[in-house]
Amino acid sequence: MSRLVPLTIASLFGLTLAACGASQQTLEAPDGTKVTITEDSANSRTVESEDGLIKGTGTKGAENARFPAFAPAYPGAEIQTSVDMELGPMKQHIITMLTQDSEDVVLAYYQAEATKAGLAVKRVNSPSGNALMIGKAGLGGVPEAMVTTVTSAAGTSVNIAVTEK
Repeated sequence: MSRLVPLTIASLFGLTLAACGASQQTLEAPDGTKVTITEDSANSRTVESEDGLIKGTGTKGAENARFPAFAPAYPGAEIQTSVDMELGPMKQHIITMLTQDSEDVVLAYYQAEATKAGLAVKRVNSPSGNALMIGKAGLGGVPEAMVTTVTSAAGTSVNIAVTEK
């Protein structure tokens, strides 16, 4: 399973946070895994894959957002969601924000912050969005964080996924 699946599911999770009223829907992840998203209240959602491997809980807005020192909230961005995800043994805290700045400006900001903190940074560009992998020198294993950006009509969506130990 791709390491980007938690980010994709978190993005789908974030989109459902805009819905109102209690609801449940099933979506299909890029790898074919079926994921059920349940709205528990006006601000709380859960997500779980059919095989139980992927689990998440989250809230709309900044209420539970935990930013690491090397990847603070992007200046002027609106925090949209905060999600705690599990993919097997790996746990991530994922924050989604929206800004009107370009992807390049956002990624340059996070690259500078991570470098200032003494961490290694690797940029990955793709047609579906751009990302920074942030971690210790060499970036061996799972990165400490991944910052991904995607541009839409609403602006630039910024996801910070922090691997929790």
